[in-house]
Amino acid sequence: LVLTGAIDSNTPLENAQLAASRLSNSKIVAFPSTGHFSVHQGGNACGASILTAFLVNPTGPVSTSCLAAARPIATLPSPASASFQSAWIIPFGFNADVPEGWVTLDQSAWRTAGGTVAFARAPGLISDTIGAVAGQVGLAGATATPLTIGALNWTQVSGPDTTILFYQDKTSVLVILVSLSNGSDARAFAKRVAQSITSP
Repeated sequence: LVLTGAIDSNTPLENAQLAASRLSNSKIVAFPSTGHFSVHQGGNACGASILTAFLVNPTGPVSTSCLAAARPIATLPSPASASFQSAWIIPFGFNADVPEGWVTLDQSAWRTAGGTVAFARAPGLISDTIGAVAGQVGLAGATATPLTIGALNWTQVSGPDTTILFYQDKTSVLVILVSLSNGSDARAFAKRVAQSITSP
């Protein structure tokens, strides 16, 4: 079973077709108006049902009748009009407010056209983490500024479109990265997210 998004730019449909052609007894399912993560993009229940049926009975027929009912995400919200909702940040075990209607695949990063909010945790000290993370997003050498948000002491590194907040706990550093390419205020956005964290 080869599952693919018909508009996947990471692994184009042609690659899936080539892989399927090299397998004996293969079946390819292309999800219309879907990108790279065809099984769970936008909460794709159709993809999950096809995959589940295949895992239960790998030699049985593959029903694609649900494909016609698949609804792609028509328009992603702009960062400038973001509203927030509480979400459980699954990999790190705390609640935080995240942008409503933005796409997440792993409950640690949310994306829309022109915007990203991502959470990460790094072992060690804030002094080591700042240089490594800031360098990856083009903020190497940016000034680190202490900042109190709510009852927590954060360190902020910012550029024109990107803000990173770092929080040191006992053995690791919580990182919140906000990147907004449409002129929205990444600092205010990051602060809004950090204020909502219940217990990092």
